[in-house]
Amino acid sequence: MHQQTVSRPVLSPPCDCCGRSEWEFIFRDKDVDLGRCRHCGLHYVAGLDAFQHYEDTGILLDARLQLEDERLRLEEFDGHIDLLKRFAPPGKWMDVGCGAGMLLQRAEKQGIAGAGIELTPSRAALARASTSAPIYERPLEDLHLPDHSFAAVIAINLFSHLRAPSETLAEIGRILVPGGVLLLVTAEIGPGLRKGHNFRWTLGEELYYLGDDTIEWYCRSLGFQLLTRERKWLPNVLYSKQRFREKGSSRLRNLAKKAFLYTPGAFPLLRAFIVRKQRGNPIYSSTLVLRRATPEQSASACTKGCLNHD
Repeated sequence: MHQQTVSRPVLSPPCDCCGRSEWEFIFRDKDVDLGRCRHCGLHYVAGLDAFQHYEDTGILLDARLQLEDERLRLEEFDGHIDLLKRFAPPGKWMDVGCGAGMLLQRAEKQGIAGAGIELTPSRAALARASTSAPIYERPLEDLHLPDHSFAAVIAINLFSHLRAPSETLAEIGRILVPGGVLLLVTAEIGPGLRKGHNFRWTLGEELYYLGDDTIEWYCRSLGFQLLTRERKWLPNVLYSKQRFREKGSSRLRNLAKKAFLYTPGAFPLLRAFIVRKQRGNPIYSSTLVLRRATPEQSASACTKGCLNHD
């Protein structure tokens, strides 16, 4: 009997995190293959060279809707600010992918000077109207900022869109003061991922997802220390009232979410059904705080590594 085969890339580029070429296929969505590194667990799409930077895909939320959504997330932003104030030394903050600038505005009201990067001109204009912080419209790596310029860097829902995460993380480490911190909000995926574990994949727009302990690999190779991690199970995040209030680019989907929210009893029933159906889903939305190692810590880590190697 003839067996139908699916064309998949035989080779995938070496893992951005550990450098191994141990990519294993997981599933295909809209002609894009997602796999994971068997060694460090980093999930990434095959054929990375085929994808343009996500800002060029046109799959972006309208700037006006972005501002509306950020205004609904002020409590979330305040939580991020409080978390950074616990760990960051005194100094300026940088928000990479700052959107409409609401987080920078909230930090500024607490006396924290900052700067932002936003590659979409319409969003950058809103950020400039929201805060007095300088807003750059070029990638971090192209700005050539001075060493040790910032006490904290913020990267919310950015990691999955990066072309070379290790390069961006290394650049963040360079501009952080010794002991400075990175707040990273992104997905972490454990073993056993299936296509049905996410309602809507945007592979090609998103290129990378951390595995459940991939960030530790990045920390060891790039001179960071993981200070704290908070994981929220993805179905609980996606099917929360907060998320349903946020507007997306699809008018029809926005109307459906509104109907579930305001029809008595509809939202709890939908949420209970989805959560039960998604048992075993290994995807989490994680908030991670990483500290840039001081010269003393880096030297100590090097010494231990040399001793272990011997």
